[in-house]
Amino acid sequence: MSKSLLKRASPLLLAVLVAATLALGGCAEKARTLQVGAAQFETESLAAIDRIDDLRRQELAAPPVSDAEAMANFVRFAGNADQAISDRDLRDWLHPLDADLGDAEAEWETFIGKLRAQYAAFAGIFASLDRGSLFAAPAVKEAEVPLMPLIVQLAGFARAAENNPAQLWRWRAAIAEEMDVIREDSTIQDSEKRVRFEAQYRRLKEVEAEEARLTRAVMEQCLKAVIVGRELRSLIIRYDKLSVDDIANGLSTALSLAGQATGRDLSSLSNRTGEVVASINADPDLKVLLDTAIGEAQTALTK
Repeated sequence: MSKSLLKRASPLLLAVLVAATLALGGCAEKARTLQVGAAQFETESLAAIDRIDDLRRQELAAPPVSDAEAMANFVRFAGNADQAISDRDLRDWLHPLDADLGDAEAEWETFIGKLRAQYAAFAGIFASLDRGSLFAAPAVKEAEVPLMPLIVQLAGFARAAENNPAQLWRWRAAIAEEMDVIREDSTIQDSEKRVRFEAQYRRLKEVEAEEARLTRAVMEQCLKAVIVGRELRSLIIRYDKLSVDDIANGLSTALSLAGQATGRDLSSLSNRTGEVVASINADPDLKVLLDTAIGEAQTALTK
């Protein structure tokens, strides 16, 4: 509005213009504050997907083998050969634990890529809210619909990891194979066999510890993302009734609670997962999504 028009404007009109300007500024600030929550949800969710990806890849990976062990295996294979040694034999003996994952690895890459894209796309909904502050409230309200399955999906992975803990089956298979070799080798004295079996015991305990760590990491990070996501949903539902401070305080509380979603053992994380699942079952809008989410997560982790 020009200076001349301002001079001729009525006091009432000026008051309306000032109020509208302040309201627009407040809307933009609210939108920007909520953007922080959406970005944090994306960060926590992508971190959870990284943990899921790591668990699956570790399950499929060959266990580490020292040079001495690799050489001993090679010598054993060569000594037991009962026919002409082929190039394929040499490759297999040099890397006996390698596996051709083929289509399974490609399918997993596609799955995990789509999973990441879902959460990045959701965060993108909030990217321009402050630039269109007049329309921020309706846009924010619409974001609840795509957010709900994302929250439940993360809870589903937490429960699936609890029900199907990490299994480093190739590591276990290598230990079992080595124990068979020790047991069947008549040239090894009983006292030496005991020493070697004890070494395999310690190795197996290390595998168990790594399996527990991988499982805890998935459950813990999924729970963190769910906590932030649920608070974000609550803020979205009540957005038009909240102030900037209300939103900031809600996000601060959620982040604090998310930081407490840790567990030194699977038992404490299982309890937390049970609480989250129970709260989702108590929400009619989320409950209908839960069984499907858990089923899909279990299929992904055990496929």
